[in-house]
Amino acid sequence: MAFIKHISHTSLTDRELVALYKERDDMTVLGELYNRYMELVYGVCLKYFKEPERSKDAVMQIFEELVSKLKRHEVDNFKGWLHQVAKNHCLMQLRTPKNMKTVEFQPELVQSGEEMHLNGVLEKRSILKRWNPALKHW
Repeated sequence: MAFIKHISHTSLTDRELVALYKERDDMTVLGELYNRYMELVYGVCLKYFKEPERSKDAVMQIFEELVSKLKRHEVDNFKGWLHQVAKNHCLMQLRTPKNMKTVEFQPELVQSGEEMHLNGVLEKRSILKRWNPALKHW
């Protein structure tokens, strides 16, 4: 099929590229569409992960997710939808058990042995006020 030229899709809108990808299942179309917003996706990932290498990995994982997600969803605004997909991906990664930090529970730090109540505090102040003059002379 040498007579069929490769048609550049750069002049097509996002919506047209989405439709073309769904119609042809062509990874080059998806790649061209994703390439337009790859820096945006990287920025979102970097915001959440704060690690360049982990963010780069996430950019590739999100592209892999798009292969199937884009076929299942009606997308009118690809840029906004992709931003949300990237955000959700990052949040899900941060919520995995391996990223959850646990701290040992120390009951002595949570509640003191002394009962703190406003009446008790006021009573202590009253006693200290009465003792104060006596303590000054001692």
